[in-house]
Amino acid sequence: MKLDEVRKLLDSWSWRLLSIIGKIQVIKSLAISKFVHLFTTLPTPNDSFLKELETLFFSFIWGGKGDKIARKIIINDIENGGLKMTDIRSFAKALKISWIKKVWDVNYQADWKRLLFSDRLYWNDVWLLNKRSLSLLACSFVENTFWRNVVESWAEYVQETVEASDILSQPLWNNVFIKIENKSVFYKSWYIKNLRYVNDLVDESGVFISPTELIIKFNLECTFLQAYGIMCTIPSSWKSNIREFGKQLPVVKFRNIERLFETKKVTSFTYDTLQKSVATQPTSVQHKWNKHLPTPVQDWSTYYSIPFLCTSASKLRSFQYRIFHRTIGDVTDIFAIYEIKFITILMAF
Repeated sequence: MKLDEVRKLLDSWSWRLLSIIGKIQVIKSLAISKFVHLFTTLPTPNDSFLKELETLFFSFIWGGKGDKIARKIIINDIENGGLKMTDIRSFAKALKISWIKKVWDVNYQADWKRLLFSDRLYWNDVWLLNKRSLSLLACSFVENTFWRNVVESWAEYVQETVEASDILSQPLWNNVFIKIENKSVFYKSWYIKNLRYVNDLVDESGVFISPTELIIKFNLECTFLQAYGIMCTIPSSWKSNIREFGKQLPVVKFRNIERLFETKKVTSFTYDTLQKSVATQPTSVQHKWNKHLPTPVQDWSTYYSIPFLCTSASKLRSFQYRIFHRTIGDVTDIFAIYEIKFITILMAF
C-alpha cells in the first residue's frame, strides 16, 4: 500500500536533523512523486485517504508534535507567508484537469478519446459550462467515477462567466442558467445542426434573432413555439450584457480552455490557481507583530522574502520563518542556539 511506503520513507528521514524546508523538500520530491501516476490515471481517493496522507506529511514536518503553523498558511507562496508545501487535494485536482487539454485538442488522437466521445455527453462543450452547471452535471449525469472527478476538479478551477465574450461562448445545453420547465435541456438534433452556443442566437449586430430566423438559419425541424422557448430561456442579465456592446460585439472567447493551451505545464498552472483559492495569509500573526513594532509593517511580502534572498542555507531560512510565525519559543533543537547568532547578524544588514 502506498501509504505504508510513504510512512516507511518518512520514518527513514525522520531521524535526520532536517529543517522545515528540508522536510518539505523530501515530501515533494520523494513522497508525493509516488502518487503522481495514481492520481493521474485512477479515480481520486476518498477524503479519508487524502486526510490521512496529509496528516502523515505534516506530522513529519513538525516531528509528530502537532502543527505549529496552520496548514492553509504553510501551503502558501513564500511572499504570502508560506513555504510552498504542496496542498495534496489541489494537486490531485490539477492532475485530473490535465486530461481536459487532451480531450479538447483535435490533434491528439487516442483510443480512450473515441470511447469517451461515444458517451451520451458531448464532451468538448462540457468544459465550456459554468461552475454550477459543471457541478450539477458531475453529480447527475457522469456515471464514470474518473471522469466525474475530472468534471468536479474543472468546476473548482473555472472562473465565473462575467464578460459578454464569456457569455457568448456558454453552451445552450446542460446549462443550469438555461432551463425549460425548470430543467436544463439537451436537444440532440439541434446540437448536430451546430446550434450549440449563446452566440448562435445572436446576429452580427449583437441583436437576438427571431424564432423564425433561428429555424431557417439552422434548418430546424421544430415548431415556432419550440424555437421561441429556447430564446426565452436566456437570462435577462446575459441579454442586457450583450446588448450593451451593440454593433461592437466582442469576439467569442473560450477563456478557461484558452488558458490551458497557453501553457505547456498545465498541472503547475492549474495547481497555482487551485492552491490560491485554498491558502490563507497569517494575518493574526501580522497583527501581533504590529502591536509590538514601533512602525507597523505594511508590506509583509518583502519581509517574508528577505531570508530567501539573503542566504541559501535552509536552516537559516527555516529559523527566520519560525520567528516570523512566533513558534520559536518551543525550539529544542540545539542548532537553533547557534543559528540565532547568525540570523541576528544576517537581519542587521
